[in-house]
Amino acid sequence: MKRYFCMLGVAALAILAVACSKTGPNEPGSDKHSQTPSNKPAGGEATNVPEPPSKRVPEKSEQFAVKGFYLGMEIRDAQRRMAQLSVKAVLHEFQDDYRMSDADDFPSGLESYFLQAGPDKHVYRIHFDGPLVDRLFKVEGISAEMFAQEFVNAYNIPSMEQKLQEDRYGNLSYTWDFISPDGYRVTIDSYKALTIDRVAKSSGFQFD
Repeated sequence: MKRYFCMLGVAALAILAVACSKTGPNEPGSDKHSQTPSNKPAGGEATNVPEPPSKRVPEKSEQFAVKGFYLGMEIRDAQRRMAQLSVKAVLHEFQDDYRMSDADDFPSGLESYFLQAGPDKHVYRIHFDGPLVDRLFKVEGISAEMFAQEFVNAYNIPSMEQKLQEDRYGNLSYTWDFISPDGYRVTIDSYKALTIDRVAKSSGFQFD
């Protein structure tokens, strides 16, 4: 008889042990009062998953930008900017670089502007012909010299050097030129064409 009650006692203890093992953390009857914090918010997405690195935005040539264009910008960003200005933008891919203009072929002699970018697709030259300058800057009817002076005032350029040199058509004409120690050059010719391109930074010169 004692053996029978002993077996009943063992069975009861086994049932009790199973019941305790099924009791979850922080539930009544459990002696576990802490658990590893979940890394998921209510929405179910992990909060400690690292975000992908953000794409680096090129600096604006020491903050010098004209009509939203600047040296170092992505050529696709320049294309979108032209679209915002309602100017046709066709991207031409060459072996070593990229060109963008409003002509279906490049060079065609019909483009009113062009931008050049290297293999990394970052712009290193910006050129607007006179008619597009007139349109973007609303300077129809003023001379190239006056436009150069207004440009200096608007963009806080110290001054532009006036030079007499041969133009693209083989004629002698004036140009206005500013070279920044930060590594860019701005040129306006007698037809009001505007060019911004890269030059060596003066801080990088070494003569010893």
